[in-house]
Amino acid sequence: MLNITEQLHGEFAKFLYLTLASQSSKQEVLEAREQIKKISEDIIGYENDMIDYLFSDEQSINHIDKDDLKVFITERTDKVLSDLKIIDEPAEPKSDISSWFYKDVSGIRSFDLFALTGNQYTMDWKEELFERKIPKEE
Repeated sequence: MLNITEQLHGEFAKFLYLTLASQSSKQEVLEAREQIKKISEDIIGYENDMIDYLFSDEQSINHIDKDDLKVFITERTDKVLSDLKIIDEPAEPKSDISSWFYKDVSGIRSFDLFALTGNQYTMDWKEELFERKIPKEE
């Protein structure tokens, strides 16, 4: 579920960035692209440091080792940069993680978490059905 939510947030961020870029000067867009590339490099470095800190060379989870994770981080970053039109289309993913990640975020879903978490408002409730009553104003 987390990767689906991440993908939705990413899609909205992409929309915002591309909208802002379409309303900005060429120079502003070029400067923003360079800043985003630098931030992306920093993120990859940070993620790789965390992977090195958390995983030994021999350690794996379901046959995914730290090198697989690092490849995925780079592939995911390149995909996002490509979606933002900052770099050309990235190479075909080589990571096993990419194959299931993108299949999961683009697949059909039958479970809607948000439909069950209180955003379906109705006005046909009856106060007497609640144990705690709303105090009447005098």
